[in-house]
This record gives sequence, structure tokens and C-alpha cells, in this order.
Amino acid sequence: MAAPAIMRPLSTMMKLCKTSLIRLALTAAVLNLTMPSVPAFGIDCTPTAGPDVVATDLFTFFSWGTVGTISAYSMWTTGGNLGDAVVPWYANTNQHPVIAAELYRLKNGRMEQIGMAWVKHGKGADQNPFCTCIDPGNTDNLGVGCSDTYSAIGNGNQPGMTVNGTLVSGLGPRSEINAFTGAFIYPFTTQGQSGNSIYKRLQVHMSDLNPAQNAGAQYFAEVQYISPDDALAGNGHNNACYREVWIGPLSGGAYTLNTAGDTQAAMPAIQAWQDKDPLVTIQTADVPGEGRFILGYKCSPIGNNTWHYEYALYNLNSHRSARGFSVPVGGGTTITNIGFHDVDYHSGDGAVIGTNFDATDWPGTLAAGAVSWSTASFDVNPNANALRWGTTYNFRFDANYPPRPVMATVNLYRSGTPASIVIPTCGPAKPGDVNGNGVTNVDDLLAVINGWGPCPAPPAACPADLAPLPAGNGVVNVDDLLMVINNWG
Repeated sequence: MAAPAIMRPLSTMMKLCKTSLIRLALTAAVLNLTMPSVPAFGIDCTPTAGPDVVATDLFTFFSWGTVGTISAYSMWTTGGNLGDAVVPWYANTNQHPVIAAELYRLKNGRMEQIGMAWVKHGKGADQNPFCTCIDPGNTDNLGVGCSDTYSAIGNGNQPGMTVNGTLVSGLGPRSEINAFTGAFIYPFTTQGQSGNSIYKRLQVHMSDLNPAQNAGAQYFAEVQYISPDDALAGNGHNNACYREVWIGPLSGGAYTLNTAGDTQAAMPAIQAWQDKDPLVTIQTADVPGEGRFILGYKCSPIGNNTWHYEYALYNLNSHRSARGFSVPVGGGTTITNIGFHDVDYHSGDGAVIGTNFDATDWPGTLAAGAVSWSTASFDVNPNANALRWGTTYNFRFDANYPPRPVMATVNLYRSGTPASIVIPTCGPAKPGDVNGNGVTNVDDLLAVINGWGPCPAPPAACPADLAPLPAGNGVVNVDDLLMVINNWG
């Protein structure tokens, strides 16, 4: 039997209060009306098996101000249950979702992560319309087809709150989350701790937002939900969403952020790079029995017989993480302007809470027929600057040869089998040089002949397809034979 309202947990009362605030934010036309179940933009409401948390919407930023040159933000977020079973949402256990937020900038053809927040711990579920919502009648579970929304201010709550003498919710370290299994420590370290206005929140350098320094730039916010039961059901790959963001004027010492367009549900922000630039290719690679990496890349001419190679590697949910990235290059290739970009951890989120993960850039080198970047393994340095879940690192260089299909290597940070994975991409090589040894000769001619006909997938499995990238033309034929002959020597 349901408890009298006065005896309900404060978490339930807080959620009811929150729901009322959300409704007040809606237009008068929908106030006090029965809301139909409406799926998020781009979501197919066909239910999946088991609990399935999907990030469905993000909107309305809140600015917390600026400390030095760093501003802090949080945003309203909504997560829906696309599965056929309820999602546990208990406030004072490790059986609830956590929510991570990131900010990206697309500038001069480069998609870079420029901000991240600690994770918001869930504290009870609303049962709002999403697909066909089946209300479980409590706030400890998110019902099938239902959604839950947190306000921007709630998502920026640093310490959490006390409910019936128990501290719940708040912002916790990302480092205590295994994004693949959904497991996390609870109570989390630093629960109950507050700090200055940017502590734990989505931190962004003002210079990365200043319109005068970022002409033509586009911005995208990303939200990712991590849930133990969602992960156990094998539904952990659709938990991120993104939405475009416009930069407004300074207010209270920080630039205002405003959402634009529709939220792209169940898609991470790296997808926005391809959405805005059709010359970008997106490839996905899974670690066997573990998490997922997504690589975006663009290989394009920049004049003077030079090509630019740009890569963005996103770790969606691999706990093993990445410590190295390598792109093979053909013999005799001249490589210049090797570059790297990452995003800094903050507020003491590291192997030892209170000390940030190392922020040392991965050095880029040309050796052994590849351009490579790397940091130490976990066994050598648990605090190394690994590419952890929910983050994107960028790699780039210029070369004197055009692109051809190759397989990039991602070396994994934590030990296990395999020690690395490969992802199809593009890399430079002398035209007609199928085997990448720097000379076009009879070996390349034979490689074309032996590879004659339709290419298997992925494109990098067909090096004799010498047609223009990003993917060649999918067949080895007389055009490739002429490419070898015309570049003989």
C-alpha cells in the first residue's frame, strides 16, 4: 500500500517539485493538458530488450560565472527509457544513472572537445511522456517508454542534498565510473563537497568561446547517460545525444550559451562533424567484449601538392581506454605539422581524487612507417593522460602525398586481450604505391592484378583500390592499373 504523502521520501517530493517547475517552463498552451507520448527527434520507439536509457534532449544552459579565464555551465537534460523493462533509479545506491556533459567546437575543419563536467548522479525518476509511457507508480524506476528531466541548476548541484538524513545526488568524479559496465562507487568521493563557481561543473576556457577569436566556429553540446542495468542489457552504445549551441554575449562575466535546432538523440557529438561536413568519414570500432571507439577523419588537399590529415578519436564507453594512435604512411612520405589536442580534467578528478589526471600532450613522431602519438600504459602510470570514456582527442599532420585507405591502430591503456584495435581511415602514400614502400614497381602492378574485382569491406581492406578517397570506388580495375603505370618509379 502506498505510504501517505507526508511519509514519502524527500527524494520523491523533490522530484514532484522539479516536475512542477518543468511544467511552469512550458507554454500556457500545454499547461494542465494531458500530454501525448511523443518520441524524441530521430528516435524509433520500437522497444529494445531490457532497460535502455537513451539521452533524448538537452536544452537551456545555466551559467555559473567565471574564475580566472574559465567559465562554468550546466544544462537541462532528458533521458528516456527505450527498453521493455524499467530502469532502476534509486537515489542512495549505485543503481541509478549518472549523466556526463561535454562541449565541442568545430572550427577550421577541426572538431575538438573544449569542455567537460563531472557526472550528475540521478536521484529519482519522473514519468514524463517519451514513447508510450507506462508509469511504474514510483520514482525508484524509470518506466517503459517514459522520460526523466533534470533542470540546469539541478545538474550543476555540486554537493548533492540530504534526504531523510542521507546524502544523495550531486556531482561525482568521472574517474570512478566504468562506462562499459555502468559500475561506480557510491557514495562517491567528494559527495557533499562544494567549491567555487566552476568546481566540478562543465568548464570551458573563455578564449574557446570568444567570437572575436573563433570566427565561423560552430559549437555542440553533448550529454551521455551511464546506467548499470542499461549496460548489463547490452544497450550502452546509444546513450549520448548532441545539440548545436550558439554563443551569446557576455553576461555576468561569462558568455551565454543557447541551444539551436533539434537535439540529435542517441548520437554523440562527433557525428556533428560529418553532419556539417560531408567530406568527413565516421568509422566505429569495438574492443572485443568491451567498449566502443568512434573515429572521424578528413583527408583533403591544401595546395602546393600538400594534403592535410585530420583525425578525431572519441571514446564512447571503453573502460580500457586508449593510450596510443598510429596512422601508417607510405615510404618516402614527407610529414610536417604534426599536432595533437585534448581536453583537461579538472577539480581533482584523477587516479587519486584531489589530483587531476596528467594533462601532458601525447607527443607525435614519425617512425617505422607511421605517424604515432602515445602516452604511458596504466601499468606504468595510472594517472597518465589516457583517452578515457566520454572524451575526444585529436591528431593531425600534413603530407606531400595524397590519401589512400589504411588501417589506423588504437593502442589500449589498460591491459587485456587484444592490446590494440584497428579502425579504417586514410593515410598518405605515393600515387600507385599499393604496398607503401615508397616506390611504384612490378610489386604494385601484381597487387592490382591479384586484387582485381569488387573490394571487400572495410575500404582499408582493399589497398589496390587507388581511386580517390574517402572510400575509393569499391573496385580494383583498369583505372588502378593505369594509376600504377603512370606513377612508375
